Amino acid sequence: HAASALGALGHPQRAGFALQAVFESTDDVVVRGEVLHSLLKFGMPAWHDLRGEVVVQILDAQVEKLCGSDMAEIVDAHLNLTFFEERAIPRLLSLIESDERAKPTSNLNILYPGGGELVWCFSVAYHNVHYRLNWIGARAGWTLEAITFEDFGFRDVKGDSNEFADAARKAKRWWADNHAEWNRSRGLIDAIGSGQADRTIEALSWLANGRTACSGLTPELFSDRITPLLEQLAFSVDETVREQAQTILTMSPAIRIQRCVYR
Repeated sequence: HAASALGALGHPQRAGFALQAVFESTDDVVVRGEVLHSLLKFGMPAWHDLRGEVVVQILDAQVEKLCGSDMAEIVDAHLNLTFFEERAIPRLLSLIESDERAKPTSNLNILYPGGGELVWCFSVAYHNVHYRLNWIGARAGWTLEAITFEDFGFRDVKGDSNEFADAARKAKRWWADNHAEWNRSRGLIDAIGSGQADRTIEALSWLANGRTACSGLTPELFSDRITPLLEQLAFSVDETVREQAQTILTMSPAIRIQRCVYR
């Protein structure tokens, strides 16, 4: 009840820490279940700085939702897993080779490529995505590419299992080479300066509008590393890249600092 009150008063992170302390203080299955239920209800940012077994339980719950059939829960799990950044990556890597199908059903006005036809794209988290969400592996790839700002090839898969396998191998090789030093701010900077239009656009879209975590992104890093890249991209021959870079450069310093809430 005290943790719920903290959340209601606008202190979700404090509520998260309080609930984690309760979770770790007992082996009682019922109490742990109630704590987990409360944490799942709070969502982010109550989860952001949690560690230990409670995070394992939350990740399990989000992966289960991502693999389900309700589109609203799939989208919610995608965003929640993105908040966990590198902590979610091993779970997603274990799913990306899955060719299991689960056709999403929902009353949301959301469409997805499926049924053998590229039907449409939909907007979520302020950017357009193209993934075959009736494949579990594609959902994992969608989330993995959102976290990393990489392009492993999941976006371009048209339904061929060999294409999924190629994208999965590329993702696993990348993580094996980079996991020791990688964080999301490094991935963001790499994508902005990659010279690959799709990656750059995704990164700039997140920078302008995203609301998920990006550990390591501080006002100093924004000023020292990202702003010079934006100044170069403001003259890009790619119209979308150019316009997005110019838009971000016109943000007030206060708005830019808001992008660095999660460090």
